[in-house]
Amino acid sequence: MSKQLRPCPDCGAPIGERHRAGCDIERCYHCGWQALGCLHFDPSDARRQAWNGKWPGEEDCERLDFFVNGDADFPDLNRLFTDCVWDADTGRWERRQ
Repeated sequence: MSKQLRPCPDCGAPIGERHRAGCDIERCYHCGWQALGCLHFDPSDARRQAWNGKWPGEEDCERLDFFVNGDADFPDLNRLFTDCVWDADTGRWERRQ
């Protein structure tokens, strides 16, 4: 099933653009968690990720084949956050070693 990609549901950023200030969905590039309120987050960091139309972590679940009951329509974000660690160099979640 193909999902239609839409602007960020919190700040309205279009696909390919950075989130607006104070967005509740944007992730901190340094730790992978929510940027809003994160002490590590720097809004001027050039590595900030643009909104890609998917909830944070969905692409990593797809890459790592983490799905609830094997259903590709339901990325298993709980497993991602439990079984993986954030790699700030690549800006993505990786399996724990």
